[in-house]
Amino acid sequence: MGDAVQPARAGTETPDVLDDYQARIGVAFATMADRLRAAEIETVVALVADHGSIFDRSNTPQLHIQCTDDVWSNPALPALGEEPVRITLRCNADLATFLAEELVFRGFDISESRGAFVPLGDPERGLDPSLAQLVEKLTSGRDQPQLVIIHVNCHTEPAISGERMAAFGTALAAALALDPTRTALITSGGMTGDPYGYMAGWIDDVLDEWVLSRLRTGRSSQIGSIFKMDSLTLRGSTRELRLWCAIGTAMEETQTSLRIVDYLPFHSSAVGTAFAVWE
Repeated sequence: MGDAVQPARAGTETPDVLDDYQARIGVAFATMADRLRAAEIETVVALVADHGSIFDRSNTPQLHIQCTDDVWSNPALPALGEEPVRITLRCNADLATFLAEELVFRGFDISESRGAFVPLGDPERGLDPSLAQLVEKLTSGRDQPQLVIIHVNCHTEPAISGERMAAFGTALAAALALDPTRTALITSGGMTGDPYGYMAGWIDDVLDEWVLSRLRTGRSSQIGSIFKMDSLTLRGSTRELRLWCAIGTAMEETQTSLRIVDYLPFHSSAVGTAFAVWE
């Protein structure tokens, strides 16, 4: 949070409250892992925002699909004295290529990466740890499903519009319906907050709850409307609500219902934190 002045409510996060948050987060991850295991998923299609590790400023595609056989990530934080590690994840290049073709057919300009996985933004980091560690947590102790990674530009201006994300989610669901692979959709990103920014530590729980209500009531496309305006509250991780808009509209095409597992207005992490599953 740096030197950002903190809201008064941040003072309520005492050590006991943070211990409770830790326990709740553990339960939420276990709940989602159980659902993924029970569904016997073969491939996980993941929507994720890049934070400068895959792409540099010379090339930031709005929508990108990784059509490679595997990817790697180094989630270690040198500032904490952590030694470099390497997480390797298998990818489903065939399904990725199929989705790229289908999404182009449906009117989306898709950038693709083939061959070896070569991150340009941060060659030491690789795939963003927010996705790599999520997959590890959700598939720990069993054979990991293959991945299809779809990068969505949320942070480099001009970023893709919110309305486009709703249409993209619908098109993605239609494309996946054409393939027999048992597939799950996941995303990691958001909710409101601005880590390292001017309003680091401030959480707009009113906006977070509104987003969750749109998801719960099958009106995910409305989430994209917030990006018609600009505001300090729409910076940082809040930009990644685009991902929730896309996955929500995609899941609404599959006749599933949303269950909010938990929500924490987590000031100490500088990001509102929600866990949800579609069943």
